[in-house]
Amino acid sequence: MSTTTVLFTVFSTLAVMAQGNMLVAPILEPNNVYSQRRICPLPTCKSCPTTEELTQPGIGFALEMGHGTAAIRYHNKTIQPVIQIQGSETYTALMRDLSHTTPQTRFPDDIPTLSGKLAYARARLVRLANKALGRPANAQTAILSEMITQLRAYVEEVLSAGTSMASITHAVISSPDSIRLTAEELGDVLDYLKITNVMAEPDELFAASAAYAGFGHGLCATYIKHCVCDREEDNLPYQRVLHLDFTDEALTTTVKGMKSWKRLGVDGSAIVIELGYKRLDEDEASNDDTSGVLFDKIRDHIRDFTISTGFKITEIMLTGTRVRDQRFKDAVSGALRDLVAEDTMKSLETAIKTQEEPDFVFATAKGAAEVAKRRLEGPVRCVWSDECKKSIDNSEGVKDGDGNMELK
Repeated sequence: MSTTTVLFTVFSTLAVMAQGNMLVAPILEPNNVYSQRRICPLPTCKSCPTTEELTQPGIGFALEMGHGTAAIRYHNKTIQPVIQIQGSETYTALMRDLSHTTPQTRFPDDIPTLSGKLAYARARLVRLANKALGRPANAQTAILSEMITQLRAYVEEVLSAGTSMASITHAVISSPDSIRLTAEELGDVLDYLKITNVMAEPDELFAASAAYAGFGHGLCATYIKHCVCDREEDNLPYQRVLHLDFTDEALTTTVKGMKSWKRLGVDGSAIVIELGYKRLDEDEASNDDTSGVLFDKIRDHIRDFTISTGFKITEIMLTGTRVRDQRFKDAVSGALRDLVAEDTMKSLETAIKTQEEPDFVFATAKGAAEVAKRRLEGPVRCVWSDECKKSIDNSEGVKDGDGNMELK
């Protein structure tokens, strides 16, 4: 075996080991839908949670195509949108570049050439060396860290209001479904910022699932009791969701089958930079006519994309900074009117009328914050011992989100 092959094997093994013990198995279900089935029995947690751990807020960051957003989910169940920050030119350029990649192209299973293997091994060595020296793992890490640093500053300012300075120790980051930043890539960002990735071990959270949770869908009520939560989520209605995210930078279309936010995989996802709102000609920007060229292209893309997936859409979910533009709403309606049920279109129209601008802009970050809180408040990949449960029961004033002290 060559030196290159040995290095490649070692790094592949380290990457797998870094994910932790796999206690949840991905299952391919009918209709190409991935879900998680718990491998039982779960081990006992190594330590008991502290009162601070149980009651601390969940922090959610969303990396969007041209900007980032942040939200806080408090222990009393309220969720607060915090800030939307426009990305720098380097951030926006990175996200555009990443939109043409997938985890498979960024981390290929097979590299056919010797030069490619050597370049891959070199990049891995540089990454490890940078992390050991306390530097960003690579250029991508540095750019994403800059965005998260800005978001964190505003979140910590909100959390510190009227009290001593707060410091974020745990968080969840979501990314677009087409890009799907891996646990390793996000881990590099959070490790550099000394923040624990609550989605590690070895889960990941992407935009469609985060937004689904942000709108209050796919969430069990009894989330600190694993078995009860699983049963509740199994009884949730199955939806084939079309997620449309429309911003200045791009139009993102995703189709995904979901009961719970935990569903893995997507049926299809595409980021089209050419259909971002900023491509709108100045004449169109001041014109209320719905027949503009950009919105014709948006209508055609949404229609063609939906048809290409071959699935019947039962729910439409809108996010982004530009979804309230009437021309966009008309384009969506024109694209889907004869493709989805009438009650689905009516539900969409009702949502657009009743929801405020922040609901669309911050849905993904709010969902990430909700997921972060649930994973902080309930044990992950383990169950609490009887001693832990007694300790929690004796902790005055500490209850789960439903006021339930019995944690099983």
